Amino acid sequence: MNSIFGLAAASALVLAASLGAAEAQCSAIPGGPIFTVDVGQPGTAYRAATSDMLLTQAHANAASLGSGRGVLGLTVNRYDFGLRVAVDSIPTATGFCTRLRAVTVAVAANPEVLYDGRYAPATCQRGAILDHENEHVAVFRDAISAAAPVIDAALRGAALPPSLAARTPAAAEEAYAGAIRAAVEPVLDAVRSRAQAANAQIDTPAHYAEVFRRCNSW
Repeated sequence: MNSIFGLAAASALVLAASLGAAEAQCSAIPGGPIFTVDVGQPGTAYRAATSDMLLTQAHANAASLGSGRGVLGLTVNRYDFGLRVAVDSIPTATGFCTRLRAVTVAVAANPEVLYDGRYAPATCQRGAILDHENEHVAVFRDAISAAAPVIDAALRGAALPPSLAARTPAAAEEAYAGAIRAAVEPVLDAVRSRAQAANAQIDTPAHYAEVFRRCNSW
């Protein structure tokens, strides 16, 4: 499939078509599957950049100090999403009856800070730029951390049958994964929107003025 939504639609069809057969051949695991949401904290990458690099790297997932040719710092973020689905399986005449045992979702903000390479280490300007960009790093990290309970609720509220008939256990895991991604993607969209709004509160003329007042010359 070319998109998460295409995969989710196909997975939904598999789930619906197989549910009756699964119910006829096996029962759900007592107590239901275990859901786990892990929020990672990878380190922040820092890299000196030219003015052209700072300008061309700016996009929807970035927050900057300055604008246009005057960009002095830039934080580019990627939200990582990992998924592990575990099923128990019982052979049947036509394949396997699988039972959803556990789902682990791993999410993390993965920011990279670019700063104007004209300013040497230990200078006032380098310190002011990095302090500002680290505020953006905190925003990206806080947004995904705050979403952990929402992701957990989305997993528990997703339409995931506890048992599923499939040709192979791997096919069942793939079907479950597609439905899980479809349930979590709206939460990740909300995380990106929350981070964008919070970063906009940092990137204001008044806040920029505070940064520039820290050093005698730029």
